Amino acid sequence: AAHGGSYRIEITGEPSYTLDLCLSSPNGDHNHAGLVATAARVVNAIPAVIDAAPGIVTARELPPVTGKG
Repeated sequence: AAHGGSYRIEITGEPSYTLDLCLSSPNGDHNHAGLVATAARVVNAIPAVIDAAPGIVTARELPPVTGKG
């Protein structure tokens, strides 16, 4: 594992996948990187929430959250 820890996700099948995810941040805190990654989804969802009809809307009713660019 990289300095600060990492996560490994393995999916066995046809095809099989292995993902090694190592969070890092310029300030050296891997927890900070996780917080930024989580906040990015929320921030990118703002336009869809603003465009939604008034009332209670669940995440299932909103379009998928994607990054810009």
